[in-house]
Amino acid sequence: MDELVERYVLGLLDVETAQRVEATAVHDVQVREMLKELQEAMARHASDNAAQPPTALRSHVIQAIQLEVEKERASGRPPLLHNKSTIVDFASWTGAEHVRPEGSGNVHYILLDESDDRQTALVWLEHEEPTEIHTNCVERFLILEGTCDVTIGKELHGLIPGNVITIPMFTEHSVRVTSTIPCKAILQRVMVV
Repeated sequence: MDELVERYVLGLLDVETAQRVEATAVHDVQVREMLKELQEAMARHASDNAAQPPTALRSHVIQAIQLEVEKERASGRPPLLHNKSTIVDFASWTGAEHVRPEGSGNVHYILLDESDDRQTALVWLEHEEPTEIHTNCVERFLILEGTCDVTIGKELHGLIPGNVITIPMFTEHSVRVTSTIPCKAILQRVMVV
Protein backbone atom coordinates (compact mmCIF):
# COMPACT_ATOMS: atom_id res chain seq x y z
CA MET A 1 0.00 0.00 0.00
CA ASP A 2 2.93 2.36 0.69
CA GLU A 3 3.94 2.36 -2.98
CA LEU A 4 0.33 2.95 -4.11
CA VAL A 5 0.02 5.93 -1.75
CA GLU A 6 3.31 7.37 -3.03
CA ARG A 7 2.18 6.93 -6.64
CA TYR A 8 -1.19 8.50 -5.75
CA VAL A 9 0.48 11.63 -4.33
CA LEU A 10 2.65 11.88 -7.45
CA GLY A 11 -0.44 11.59 -9.68
CA LEU A 12 0.78 8.40 -11.33
CA LEU A 13 -2.27 6.17 -10.78
CA ASP A 14 -5.12 5.48 -13.15
CA VAL A 15 -8.53 6.79 -12.03
CA GLU A 16 -9.82 3.44 -10.74
CA THR A 17 -6.73 2.74 -8.60
CA ALA A 18 -6.69 6.34 -7.31
CA GLN A 19 -10.33 5.96 -6.22
CA ARG A 20 -9.43 2.73 -4.36
CA VAL A 21 -6.67 4.59 -2.49
CA GLU A 22 -9.12 7.40 -1.64
CA ALA A 23 -11.73 4.93 -0.39
CA THR A 24 -9.11 3.18 1.76
CA ALA A 25 -7.99 6.52 3.23
CA VAL A 26 -11.52 7.24 4.46
CA HIS A 27 -11.51 4.18 6.72
CA ASP A 28 -7.80 3.62 7.41
CA VAL A 29 -6.22 6.26 9.66
CA GLN A 30 -2.70 5.02 8.83
CA VAL A 31 -3.24 5.45 5.07
CA ARG A 32 -4.90 8.83 5.63
CA GLU A 33 -1.93 10.03 7.73
CA MET A 34 0.54 8.70 5.14
CA LEU A 35 -1.29 10.64 2.41
CA LYS A 36 -1.26 13.80 4.49
CA GLU A 37 2.45 13.45 5.36
CA LEU A 38 3.46 12.81 1.75
CA GLN A 39 1.37 15.72 0.46
CA GLU A 40 2.93 18.03 3.06
CA ALA A 41 6.42 16.74 2.18
CA MET A 42 5.75 17.40 -1.52
CA ALA A 43 4.60 20.94 -0.70
CA ARG A 44 7.71 21.57 1.44
CA HIS A 45 9.96 20.19 -1.30
CA ALA A 46 8.31 22.41 -3.91
CA SER A 47 8.64 25.45 -1.66
CA ASP A 48 12.26 24.71 -0.72
CA ASN A 49 13.26 24.20 -4.35
CA ALA A 50 11.17 26.90 -5.98
CA ALA A 51 12.96 28.68 -8.81
CA GLN A 52 12.52 32.39 -9.46
CA PRO A 53 10.92 32.74 -12.92
CA PRO A 54 12.34 35.21 -15.44
CA THR A 55 11.01 38.74 -14.90
CA ALA A 56 9.35 38.91 -18.33
CA LEU A 57 7.44 35.71 -17.63
CA ARG A 58 5.83 37.21 -14.52
CA SER A 59 3.88 39.85 -16.47
CA HIS A 60 2.64 37.21 -18.97
CA VAL A 61 1.46 34.96 -16.14
CA ILE A 62 -0.33 37.85 -14.40
CA GLN A 63 -2.04 38.82 -17.67
CA ALA A 64 -3.16 35.21 -18.21
CA ILE A 65 -4.55 35.06 -14.67
CA GLN A 66 -6.37 38.37 -15.11
CA LEU A 67 -7.89 37.08 -18.36
CA GLU A 68 -9.14 33.94 -16.57
CA VAL A 69 -10.59 36.03 -13.75
CA GLU A 70 -12.46 38.21 -16.27
CA LYS A 71 -13.77 35.13 -18.10
CA GLU A 72 -14.95 33.71 -14.78
CA ARG A 73 -16.76 36.96 -13.90
CA ALA A 74 -18.41 37.08 -17.33
CA SER A 75 -19.60 33.46 -16.97
CA GLY A 76 -22.25 34.41 -14.41
CA ARG A 77 -21.10 31.65 -12.06
CA PRO A 78 -20.40 32.31 -8.38
CA PRO A 79 -16.70 33.11 -7.98
CA LEU A 80 -14.11 30.66 -6.74
CA LEU A 81 -14.05 30.96 -2.95
CA HIS A 82 -10.61 31.70 -1.45
CA ASN A 83 -9.15 33.07 1.79
CA LYS A 84 -9.56 36.70 0.67
CA SER A 85 -13.18 36.30 -0.47
CA THR A 86 -15.73 38.62 1.11
CA ILE A 87 -19.46 38.52 1.67
CA VAL A 88 -19.83 41.24 -0.99
CA ASP A 89 -18.23 38.91 -3.59
CA PHE A 90 -21.28 36.66 -3.25
CA ALA A 91 -24.00 39.33 -2.93
CA SER A 92 -25.60 38.30 -6.24
CA TRP A 93 -26.19 34.80 -4.88
CA THR A 94 -27.38 35.62 -1.34
CA GLY A 95 -30.26 38.04 -1.98
CA ALA A 96 -33.83 38.05 -0.74
CA GLU A 97 -34.87 35.39 -3.27
CA HIS A 98 -32.73 32.86 -1.33
CA VAL A 99 -34.44 32.27 2.00
CA ARG A 100 -34.53 29.36 4.40
CA PRO A 101 -38.09 28.02 4.63
CA GLU A 102 -39.62 27.70 8.09
CA GLY A 103 -39.37 24.18 9.45
CA SER A 104 -36.66 23.15 6.98
CA GLY A 105 -34.81 21.11 9.60
CA ASN A 106 -31.19 21.11 10.71
CA VAL A 107 -29.72 21.69 7.25
CA HIS A 108 -31.17 23.61 4.30
CA TYR A 109 -29.22 23.68 1.06
CA ILE A 110 -29.75 25.75 -2.11
CA LEU A 111 -27.53 24.68 -4.99
CA LEU A 112 -26.25 27.80 -6.75
CA ASP A 113 -23.89 26.24 -9.29
CA GLU A 114 -22.64 22.79 -10.20
CA SER A 115 -20.09 21.72 -12.77
CA ASP A 116 -17.29 19.18 -13.17
CA ASP A 117 -14.81 21.43 -11.37
CA ARG A 118 -16.86 22.70 -8.42
CA GLN A 119 -20.15 22.91 -6.60
CA THR A 120 -21.38 26.07 -4.85
CA ALA A 121 -24.33 26.22 -2.47
CA LEU A 122 -26.00 28.47 0.03
CA VAL A 123 -26.36 26.52 3.29
CA TRP A 124 -28.10 27.10 6.62
CA LEU A 125 -27.13 24.91 9.58
CA GLU A 126 -29.27 25.07 12.71
CA HIS A 127 -27.36 22.83 15.14
CA GLU A 128 -24.45 20.72 13.94
CA GLU A 129 -23.14 18.55 11.15
CA PRO A 130 -21.42 15.32 12.24
CA THR A 131 -17.84 14.40 11.41
CA GLU A 132 -17.15 13.66 7.75
CA ILE A 133 -14.19 13.21 5.40
CA HIS A 134 -14.03 14.19 1.71
CA THR A 135 -11.89 12.17 -0.69
CA ASN A 136 -12.57 13.98 -3.96
CA CYS A 137 -12.79 17.67 -3.07
CA VAL A 138 -11.48 20.54 -1.02
CA GLU A 139 -14.31 22.17 0.91
CA ARG A 140 -14.51 25.89 1.73
CA PHE A 141 -17.00 27.94 3.76
CA LEU A 142 -17.67 31.68 3.83
CA ILE A 143 -19.77 32.53 6.88
CA LEU A 144 -22.58 34.98 6.04
CA GLU A 145 -24.70 35.03 9.23
CA GLY A 146 -24.48 33.45 12.67
CA THR A 147 -21.42 31.82 14.19
CA CYS A 148 -20.03 28.30 14.37
CA ASP A 149 -17.12 26.17 15.50
CA VAL A 150 -15.45 24.08 12.82
CA THR A 151 -13.22 21.26 14.00
CA ILE A 152 -10.63 20.21 11.41
CA GLY A 153 -8.64 17.23 12.59
CA LYS A 154 -7.90 18.22 16.18
CA GLU A 155 -8.00 22.00 15.61
CA LEU A 156 -11.02 24.09 16.62
CA HIS A 157 -11.82 27.26 14.62
CA GLY A 158 -14.44 29.74 15.84
CA LEU A 159 -16.00 31.45 12.82
CA ILE A 160 -17.98 34.69 12.50
CA PRO A 161 -19.53 36.41 9.46
CA GLY A 162 -16.86 37.19 6.87
CA ASN A 163 -14.55 34.32 7.90
CA VAL A 164 -13.43 31.79 5.29
CA ILE A 165 -12.12 28.35 6.14
CA THR A 166 -10.66 25.63 3.90
CA ILE A 167 -10.94 21.95 4.73
CA PRO A 168 -8.36 19.77 2.98
CA MET A 169 -9.14 16.36 1.50
CA PHE A 170 -8.82 13.32 3.76
CA THR A 171 -9.30 15.42 6.91
CA GLU A 172 -12.01 14.72 9.47
CA HIS A 173 -14.12 17.77 10.14
CA SER A 174 -17.37 18.75 11.81
CA VAL A 175 -19.40 21.93 12.31
CA ARG A 176 -21.33 23.07 15.40
CA VAL A 177 -23.45 26.24 15.42
CA THR A 178 -22.66 28.56 18.35
CA SER A 179 -25.19 31.34 17.63
CA THR A 180 -28.87 31.52 18.53
CA ILE A 181 -29.70 31.80 14.82
CA PRO A 182 -28.83 29.26 12.11
CA CYS A 183 -25.39 29.68 10.61
CA LYS A 184 -25.72 30.75 6.96
CA ALA A 185 -22.74 30.16 4.67
CA ILE A 186 -21.53 29.82 1.13
CA LEU A 187 -20.29 26.25 0.77
CA GLN A 188 -18.00 25.45 -2.12
CA ARG A 189 -16.53 22.06 -2.97
CA VAL A 190 -13.70 22.20 -5.47
CA MET A 191 -13.20 18.83 -7.12
CA VAL A 192 -9.74 17.26 -7.16
CA VAL A 193 -9.27 14.43 -9.62
